[in-house]
Amino acid sequence: MSDQDRDIEQLALGGSAGTGSSADGVVRIGVESVDGSYREADLRGKSFRGRVLQGIDFTGARLDGADLTEAQIKRCVFRGANLAGVRASRASISECDFVDTYLVDADLNNVHLEQVDMAGAVLRNAQLRGARMVGVNMSSADLTSASLSKACFELGRLTGAVLEKADLSKVSMSTVDLDTASARGAIFAGATFASVSAKLADFSACDFGGARAHGTSFERASLQGARFDRFVAGGTSFEFADLRKTHFTDSSLPEVVLLGANLQGASALRTDFERADFSWTEIEGFESILCKMDGVLRAPEWSVRYGPARSRPPESARIPLYRKAATPEERQKLFEAALEIENMLRDKR
Repeated sequence: MSDQDRDIEQLALGGSAGTGSSADGVVRIGVESVDGSYREADLRGKSFRGRVLQGIDFTGARLDGADLTEAQIKRCVFRGANLAGVRASRASISECDFVDTYLVDADLNNVHLEQVDMAGAVLRNAQLRGARMVGVNMSSADLTSASLSKACFELGRLTGAVLEKADLSKVSMSTVDLDTASARGAIFAGATFASVSAKLADFSACDFGGARAHGTSFERASLQGARFDRFVAGGTSFEFADLRKTHFTDSSLPEVVLLGANLQGASALRTDFERADFSWTEIEGFESILCKMDGVLRAPEWSVRYGPARSRPPESARIPLYRKAATPEERQKLFEAALEIENMLRDKR
């Protein structure tokens, strides 16, 4: 057994890793030094299965292919580490730093993450099915094509995260920040949103079939071409959102706020819009069939009460306030930029 393997067997518990909490409840960790530090160590393929790891610094380490299945990890630092293809299903991870960590193709199924900072982490094609995440910061993380089916996300942040073509079917989100996230083509079928903020996010071409939303804001978000079959929303706002070419079927949206939204070319079949706010909504080409529209609010008609004969109110140009979905060219540039960063990280290691 090598000295490093022997050290792994005797990883020190309760090292000097310091932790601090920000106002949003997400833990950020500052580390000075830890006895038995593994900074930039080569631990590829090593097994930590079922181990207890506490207060250890793995900054910049090579852990690709490592086995962390059912491990208990607390107050450890993996900042900038390479964990590509790591196996960590059913692991319990708390108060850890995974900022800018490389987790492509990682197996994180049924993992329990609590107070973990994963800002900027790369989780493309990662598996997080059934994961439970509390107080996790995934701001600007790359979750392209990741699988989060049946995952539970509470008190977390996905601000500016990339979720394109990700599988979030039956995911549960409670008090989560999705502002400015990009989730084009993602699947949210059967998902539950409670007190979620998704302002200026891109959900174009997404599937929200059977999803439920309560106290959720899609204000100024892009939902162009999204499908809402059997969608149920209460206390939810689509204020100034881009809903062009969306499709609502057998959905329930009573009292939903559609103020200033763009519904051009959209369609609704057997959908309940009772008491919804359609004030200043653009509905040219909006087709509604067998929908309940009782008590809907509409903007007052402008008229000239005093003036020359045949006077009309002045015309004003409409300026879209919603986020515009990225064009294929813009998305290709984003992909190329992400690929360049990935190559730089690989060369560095």
